[in-house]
Amino acid sequence: ICLGMQLLLNKSEEYGNHSGLGFINGEVVSFKNENLNLPIPHMGWNDVEISKKSIFYKEGVVQNFYFVHGFYCKVEDPQTNTGSCHYGIKFCAMVERENVFGCQFHPEKSQKFGMEIYKRFNEL
Repeated sequence: ICLGMQLLLNKSEEYGNHSGLGFINGEVVSFKNENLNLPIPHMGWNDVEISKKSIFYKEGVVQNFYFVHGFYCKVEDPQTNTGSCHYGIKFCAMVERENVFGCQFHPEKSQKFGMEIYKRFNEL
């Protein structure tokens, strides 16, 4: 969840350059690199569009979640990106590969939408 998703990738530039676990190929980069002219961190409710069938959602579903982050994940394999969000740019908000799932948003702050994720995860 959030930082946990970031740890799944190969590397991160948050607070220096660090290696990740490498379960998902990609890197964590700062929104500041994008010159978005938007407040950083990205904080608040935003839609996540499910781009392909997920273990939790059908393709095409749009769900609202709560975000607090200044960095985002750039995944190399588009097949692992199951949900995307827009904050000046389109970025990966959910990743899945085999039995690995991660999300950039905070389910624990996303009220009933986040509780739905926890419920489905528990059912697995």
